[in-house]
Amino acid sequence: EFQEANLRVSCLKGARLVGCNLRAAVLAGSDLENADLTGCDLQHANLRGANVVNCVFQDLRTPLHMAQTMDAF
Repeated sequence: EFQEANLRVSCLKGARLVGCNLRAAVLAGSDLENADLTGCDLQHANLRGANVVNCVFQDLRTPLHMAQTMDAF
């Protein structure tokens, strides 16, 4: 469980975080390339500026809002 964790600018490239609670976690600027976030709870998570190339966002527990990832695309 990483609820409210500060993972800012972390290298999580290729991480398998299936079903992880990342609610309100700070992932801004993190490298999530090829990470598997299937079934994660990303409600209020900060993904701004994160590298989400080939990141898997399937079956999320809560909707992912574009405001959370706007800088990532």
